[in-house]
Amino acid sequence: MEEYKLGSDEVVLVEPFYVSLEDKKTGKFMDGELMLTNEYLIWARDPKRSLFHGKQVFPLEKIKVDRIKIYDGIPQVKINTSEYDALLIYLKNKTMSFEYYEVEDAQKFINAINKLLTGNEVVFQSGNAIKGSEQIADKIAGTVNAFKNAFGIKPQEQAVNKPISKNCKGCGAVITGIQGKSVKCPYCDTVQEL
Repeated sequence: MEEYKLGSDEVVLVEPFYVSLEDKKTGKFMDGELMLTNEYLIWARDPKRSLFHGKQVFPLEKIKVDRIKIYDGIPQVKINTSEYDALLIYLKNKTMSFEYYEVEDAQKFINAINKLLTGNEVVFQSGNAIKGSEQIADKIAGTVNAFKNAFGIKPQEQAVNKPISKNCKGCGAVITGIQGKSVKCPYCDTVQEL
């Protein structure tokens, strides 16, 4: 990122990290860096080199952090992994979709925005799980239960209305609810059974 001049009361909360911004008109991605200060989201597009015109410079895009939508006390900054690893930032006038390359960078960014705007931190599970491993584990558990049923082994009774906490399958944040019931993650809107 080109040298950004901080304001007199401005501090860097998240150092610049590499992302690609999706151009909503063309569907193409523009490489660059995203940074967070206590006042602005700063998007800097990578300069391009032209064979005849030298280095093409793009202006920084500065967005006031108070432009981020907040719903039910939660800043609307989420991780979406449906098509590609996307960091979605819902602003009052538009949505920005960034493809990120390190999940830890996206989680750090979400946590910093939550802490800045609400004072609360988001807890993410470690990034060591293989993408989709929860679904594989569910299928294996179903197969094991099918074998147990075939051999007459009865499943153990689950506790009724037992409150539990676990990590969201979508974004890794801690979610709570009643065991065996479906809940919707307040951070990424993933519906899952506890």
